[in-house]
Amino acid sequence: MTNAQSTTDLRQYWEIIRSRKFAIIIPTLLALGLAAAYLFVLQKPQYTAQARVLVNSIVTPSTTTATAKGNTPNMNTEQAAANSGPVAVLARKSLGPSGSNGERLLSHLTVSASGTANVLQFQYTSPDPQLAARAANALAQAYITYRNSTALKPLTNAIRERQHTISALMAQLPHAGKVQRGVLVQELRTAVNQLAQFQADQQLVSAGTVITNAVAPSSPSSPKVAKTLLIAGVIGLVFGVCLALIREAMDPRIKNPDALESRLRAPVLGVIPKFDARSPERSLATIADPRGPASEAYRMAAITLEHLAARDGQRVIMVVSPQDGGGASTTVANLGVVLAQAGHRVILVSADLRYPTLHLIFGLSNGHGFCNALLEGMDPERLLKEAHVPNLYVMTSGPEPKDPAALLASPVTAEVLTTLRGLGADFILLETPAVLSASDAVILAHQAEGTVITWNAEFEAPALQKAQERLEVAGANILGGIYTFDRSSQKETKKRRPGAARPQAPPVPREAQKAAASGRSGDRLDRDPDLTGRLTSGSSRSSRAEAPGRTQL
Repeated sequence: MTNAQSTTDLRQYWEIIRSRKFAIIIPTLLALGLAAAYLFVLQKPQYTAQARVLVNSIVTPSTTTATAKGNTPNMNTEQAAANSGPVAVLARKSLGPSGSNGERLLSHLTVSASGTANVLQFQYTSPDPQLAARAANALAQAYITYRNSTALKPLTNAIRERQHTISALMAQLPHAGKVQRGVLVQELRTAVNQLAQFQADQQLVSAGTVITNAVAPSSPSSPKVAKTLLIAGVIGLVFGVCLALIREAMDPRIKNPDALESRLRAPVLGVIPKFDARSPERSLATIADPRGPASEAYRMAAITLEHLAARDGQRVIMVVSPQDGGGASTTVANLGVVLAQAGHRVILVSADLRYPTLHLIFGLSNGHGFCNALLEGMDPERLLKEAHVPNLYVMTSGPEPKDPAALLASPVTAEVLTTLRGLGADFILLETPAVLSASDAVILAHQAEGTVITWNAEFEAPALQKAQERLEVAGANILGGIYTFDRSSQKETKKRRPGAARPQAPPVPREAQKAAASGRSGDRLDRDPDLTGRLTSGSSRSSRAEAPGRTQL
């Protein structure tokens, strides 16, 4: 169970990274660009030369004997001495004008001690490789000179002391008696021996030895291009991932069917992949590409809808989207085609009296339609138009009324839908405006037996909550949702002003224009008096054939 949960979490994080890839790539590239600008524009190449010095023990004269002993050097103390001002002053004298002042020399100097031997490493950094080598050697030699002077000082003092003692003994010797003379001679011999020993030790003093001379480096020590770019890339990547996670947490959109089902508290009937629907005729994916992924997705949605509707005997189903662009009209058209191809008698009603789209998708004329039935009392059966799919009939919206909401709220709407039910259709699908764009869908909610909500991944979650609350207050029976990426039915979101012209309709397909001209897809007011008979007879045949159960897709 834990492994499955971990796998799910990893997949979710991977989906976040994949969907937010630009939020990760852009900061990473920006960090790399800034690092590259710093490396190649602002930062000058620096060269580091290194000299190594072996630190010897300092010889200290004994105060009681003529011998001298060596003290083991403390490398921390020697490291501090190498970075001292006196050493820098000595080095500056040897370098001449190029040495600048001692403080500047020390600012470019790095002295480190070896962990296994008494060795000091003098590293000097400069834009000039030749100067770096000369300065490193000068500082190493200056340190040895300074340490030698420190080591010779006690021996020099001891030699002076012994010379003074010898002079004093020599002055007492002529005036001394026989016994005293012997004592003075003995002390004189000791002082002479000590003086000779100290002078010999003075010649042997060596506080340090240069074991590696610095040479001019051939390549710069800084900037370190690969290391700097790697660090910048990692920083940019981490920042980008954090930014992607923050944006994902703050994103109010519902971006997967599981989240839609959880918020809708109803099943998701289908997931419609995004397909090319830039023109009305391409919106019918079930006809334009019957074996494509979108067609299969609509068939699966139709199968689920059929089962849900058969459970409670629901025939009048409203398909609506919370906002414009949810693909409600495209979904109505494709579900109608799939159900009709499966042998069901289907009537599609364009109840969107503001911005109808259904007649454009099927290439039908919109001279008479649902509005005529409501305003003029025309027979709904005579307003049905044949689509180019057997068993599929369309009632277009007709002319735009002055007050669509008031017209739909009249009792005539229920009478028209009751008449359509009496024609024996298996499904009556209603195309309506978006819930949050107009009140029409809320008005029709109690007239429909079931409601299907289409959802576009670009919508934000609050829109679904508001739409659902409005529909539930109106008594809508929400059967489920359809998750769609289709944007072809996106309508104008700006509210129309009174008296403003209706938006220009997309061009009608050429085949539909020919059909309309020949009378095959126009209004059926005077040309097909047997339409009701065909629907009714088909219904009786279907009832006999479906005695054990409903026909499955």
